[in-house]
Amino acid sequence: MPERTSYTQGTPNWVDLQTPNQDAAKVFYSGLFGWTYDDQPMPDGPVYSMAMLGVMDAGRMAFVMDPSGAPVALWQANQHIGAGLVNEPGTVNWNELITTDPGAAAFYQTVVGLTTSKMDMGAGEYTLFEANGQMVGGTTPPQMPGMPNHWHVYFGVADADATVAKATELGGSVLVPPFDTPVGRMAVIADPQGAVFSIIKQAPQPA
Repeated sequence: MPERTSYTQGTPNWVDLQTPNQDAAKVFYSGLFGWTYDDQPMPDGPVYSMAMLGVMDAGRMAFVMDPSGAPVALWQANQHIGAGLVNEPGTVNWNELITTDPGAAAFYQTVVGLTTSKMDMGAGEYTLFEANGQMVGGTTPPQMPGMPNHWHVYFGVADADATVAKATELGGSVLVPPFDTPVGRMAVIADPQGAVFSIIKQAPQPA
């Protein structure tokens, strides 16, 4: 369901980028995903740029660290629910907790009510997060030594290979070239300021 008007508690619903060069980041993501921005002044001078969405009208937010040290924001929605469009090219398609702590999932179960299940990915099992029985994210150990525990975001694309080429053209770096998985064709990219994210061209869904 690409358009959203509400979320079940525990469902990831927003992505926030902190970057040392906001203007350059906006140019990169606009060129890569076609985003436009609504710049909202904030106290003390900075500007918050909302990508593709309306103004954050009301709500309450807290930033915390889970027991494994991964930072995460908790959002109590009011008029602004979070992302209004998901699972389409240029929008958030998946959120993944990269952690060395197998017990970190228990934190999210206690705090926001997520449950877990297992999925066969061919090369091994993958742990899913579920909210009210619906898959809303996953968790997996780091694939590279020294990687800090963190939440990792996947953006949908119409063509993974073309998006990787475009990212390189715009000054980004390809950390993991496109590869196929049971759920789609993926790649890992860093923007020009070093923020890392994945892209995915989702595999066709069974009829």
